[in-house]
Amino acid sequence: MATLKGEVFGRLSGKIGKVVARRVNGKTVISERPDHYKETTSEEAKNVRSRFSIAVEFSSYICSIALLKAVWNYNRKKHSNAFNMMQSFNIKSVGDNAPSLKNTITPRYIKSGNECVYPLSGINFNGLEITAVFEGMDELISLHGKAAYYLQFVILYYEPKVRENEYFIMDQVEYQLDASESVEKLQINLSTLQRDKAALYNKAIVYSAAVVRERDNEKFYCSITFAKEFTLN
Repeated sequence: MATLKGEVFGRLSGKIGKVVARRVNGKTVISERPDHYKETTSEEAKNVRSRFSIAVEFSSYICSIALLKAVWNYNRKKHSNAFNMMQSFNIKSVGDNAPSLKNTITPRYIKSGNECVYPLSGINFNGLEITAVFEGMDELISLHGKAAYYLQFVILYYEPKVRENEYFIMDQVEYQLDASESVEKLQINLSTLQRDKAALYNKAIVYSAAVVRERDNEKFYCSITFAKEFTLN
């Protein structure tokens, strides 16, 4: 094993012929690769790599939604970041081919004082619109007079009708409630593009959560994630 101190070749990493370069404590370390080295091809190892890839894709999509990323950052652990926290939460729950009902778009463990109530009592999805039913939403909105209250819906489509299509894709709907809005039942129509996506798949999971953002100090509150599976026509 050798250590490259001068970085004359730049920051090396990976396999180079019969040697492997990697970074250890800020230094580039070069070691000989075993003659019989090869990537594990067992089914178990393949499944682990597949689940890791799925968790990365799921977490990357959630991280692309600004409000959800802010929530994860607000609740992150010290020396962590939003993406790493999402991935560590979600890698344990994904299936071999797609995320599952157990995956989450908000942290499972929300810091004390950062929770918000999400009075969702029912949800339906048919590929054309999302219908959500609430109990006591008016009272909840009145408690957050100086804050913005958002409903977040992340839709996972999977089991494509045509084999050549990706096994799963994701989409997002965000709805901001007004403090004066009386809400018991909410119907959110999907766009034409979103409906076209839904038409390509047999099944969907809708992940839903509430996010409250204080306008004055940018403090974020969030609910735990609610998820439900639907069969599409």
